[in-house]
Amino acid sequence: MKSRLCMQVTRLLLGVCLVCPVYADDYAASNGWRFHNFSACSTCTPPFDNTLSWAIYRDAMIGIPPAEDPWSSAFEVLFYEQVFKSKLSADGNCFGMSLLNLMIQKNGGHLGFCAPVTQYSGDPTSPGTGPTDPMLRRAINVMHGHQVNLPTVQFLLDIFAKHFNRDGSYAFDQLNYWQTRGDLTLVSITKDLNPSDGGHTLIAYRAVDLGGGNKKIFVVDPNRTWGNPSDQPWYTGESNFIQITNHAWSFDMGGTDGTWSGDLGSGGNIVITPISVTGPLSRSPASLGDTVIGDLLNTLLLTGDGARIEQVTDAQGKRLFKPGTAEIDIDPTTGMTNMIPWFLSDQRGPRHQIGAVMLFHLGSSAGALRVSVSAGTGGYTLSSMSGRTITSVTARGGTGTDVLTIRHPGTAATSVALENQRGAAEYDVTITRARIPHSQIRVLSASRLRVSGQGAVEVGLANAAEALQISSRQGSVRYDLTLSQVTRKGAEALQRSEMTQQPGASRTVQPHDWQQLKSAQVVEQWRALDSR
Repeated sequence: MKSRLCMQVTRLLLGVCLVCPVYADDYAASNGWRFHNFSACSTCTPPFDNTLSWAIYRDAMIGIPPAEDPWSSAFEVLFYEQVFKSKLSADGNCFGMSLLNLMIQKNGGHLGFCAPVTQYSGDPTSPGTGPTDPMLRRAINVMHGHQVNLPTVQFLLDIFAKHFNRDGSYAFDQLNYWQTRGDLTLVSITKDLNPSDGGHTLIAYRAVDLGGGNKKIFVVDPNRTWGNPSDQPWYTGESNFIQITNHAWSFDMGGTDGTWSGDLGSGGNIVITPISVTGPLSRSPASLGDTVIGDLLNTLLLTGDGARIEQVTDAQGKRLFKPGTAEIDIDPTTGMTNMIPWFLSDQRGPRHQIGAVMLFHLGSSAGALRVSVSAGTGGYTLSSMSGRTITSVTARGGTGTDVLTIRHPGTAATSVALENQRGAAEYDVTITRARIPHSQIRVLSASRLRVSGQGAVEVGLANAAEALQISSRQGSVRYDLTLSQVTRKGAEALQRSEMTQQPGASRTVQPHDWQQLKSAQVVEQWRALDSR
């Protein structure tokens, strides 16, 4: 009934628009929102921030538990807390605005809102305030979350693996291809290859080939609304396009953001995404219990004080970036062609430094990932999530670049080696293992870990993930130990404080009985290490 009403209203409003003035290109006049891209607004009634609730996360993805509890899915909780909650829409909701717009156009209505979108009010002269209806703002938030659903991630990974992510000519051809299939499309662009600089998503609705390699992709920009008279000349003058010159592309972001551009060897990315891929309700990359995801996908999440990933290499020595740059190494003989930085597409204005980086790794690491991380004195948190295992490292204090090696990520033999090149005051290392997905989670951690002396300290799972192993060849170590288990009945933990360990030793600790942690004794095994 609601869908029929949407279609009736659509036909009525379209009939009214037939007598509206016709512009050289009136797509934005007929199909554009009447409010700007938005993030937080303290002066709005009611005020709102850029935090996306667990309820929005649940509505944006399939299989999210009703409450944020670790026994249901520690993976989902980590993904929500570190990415979705406050990072995804930190600077805006351009992806969600563009996607919801196209879903409404395609189906006549979506999430309770009908075509045309021009009927929904907002303050078009006050950037950042968004729509008047808070439920429409929520629907945009939900669709904004689709940029990190599994089909979208897999689609982007495929484009990056084929090295088409900077190719303006390929983007132009893709727009034409999807249009011939009756699909509507988004176009996502980035300023450069640095993930912390973020990205922007627009509606791509028309492709024009002027010959001689000169092409244009016409767009509707969430940052420029037809409802604002000062934005209208940009559309009526047909300046609303991404310029394609052979394989290069460029787009004037307006204001202080200037022109974003790229080509096959430099600059930023340009990717066409059809709504048939990213629009439907789908799983998140953090989905627990999906063996295909566990086998294929490893997610690295980095947050912190100006945190950046300087380099990633695998056990074969293949690297993510060309040395000393943020340029992805696409040479299959030297580059990790199965890993990409993820660009949160939220740009409303000049990006604030939010210190969040996400990498998706599809396929084998050859047994290890060596990650170089830089951050300010506030430190960082790096998490590796794959299969049934999450490994998280938090560093406090220190300056400069740190190096961590994650061995056998996602398995029951996962470990992380800390080189402490930044002189961190202390680390927390936590390994979360889904022993029985959705029913029994084990968390093994060495927290407030302090190292005296040189050399790496390694913390990892042992004895088929029943134990935690701490090894240090050259430095003495002090830490707090926690072994906990979370089930539907609740959580139990075994804790020991200020445990000490001398150089040249490997210590393996596990409870005598995992089912009775409150009264269990710690079983320890020691092994001498050589000094190499």
